[in-house]
Amino acid sequence: MNQTLIIEVLVQSMLMGGSVVLPIMLVGLTVGITVGAIQAATQVQEQTLTFVPKVIAVGATAWWLMPVALDRYTVIFRQVIESIAEVVVL
Repeated sequence: MNQTLIIEVLVQSMLMGGSVVLPIMLVGLTVGITVGAIQAATQVQEQTLTFVPKVIAVGATAWWLMPVALDRYTVIFRQVIESIAEVVVL
């Protein structure tokens, strides 16, 4: 099995996974910092006030990005299957 092929597929997979997860993480970070700043300004220190908005924002973002993520995962899956077919034929 060709090592460069394996490394190329792994690098593509990691980059694709990062590009799918990064927007979701940034939304969670932004909501967390915003709610934390509001809590600090109002001196209300309730744990559920930070947890619930983050869960809702991250869930909504993941739902909104799901078609893009599935398209990217489908492309990388097809590339892996084609690579396996090339290696088996060789």
